[in-house]
Order: sequence, then structure tokens, then C-alpha cells
Amino acid sequence: MVSAGAVETIQDPEKMLEKAAQMEEASARDYNLSALECSANADAASRVIFEQLVADEEEHYDLFDK
Repeated sequence: MVSAGAVETIQDPEKMLEKAAQMEEASARDYNLSALECSANADAASRVIFEQLVADEEEHYDLFDK
């Protein structure tokens, strides 16, 4: 298994929320790209899954943004 990145030790709650929001944004972007790829390849079922994942990540981002 390959690590997605180094573990960051963040003590400041505000910085934790900022990092979490950044991670949610990145995930939403990646899932959206995957949905577009599925659409371009006529894979509607997978596209719908990725679109739902985008919606979930955007909801998470909104929570961190508050």
C-alpha cells in the first residue's frame, strides 16, 4: 500500500479545520474529474456514484467552512 501523503501533526484547531477543508476540496475535485471521465466513457452508473461522492465532499466542506 502506498501512502497518500505524510502525516501532519496539527495542534491548532483552526489549522485543523483549514486542512480538513482543503482535503475535502481536493477530494471533491478528484471525484468530479472521475465523474466526467465516466460520462465521457458512457458509464452512467459509475458517474452517478462519483457525483454523489462530490455532493458528500461539498457538504463536508461546508461543515468545516462554518
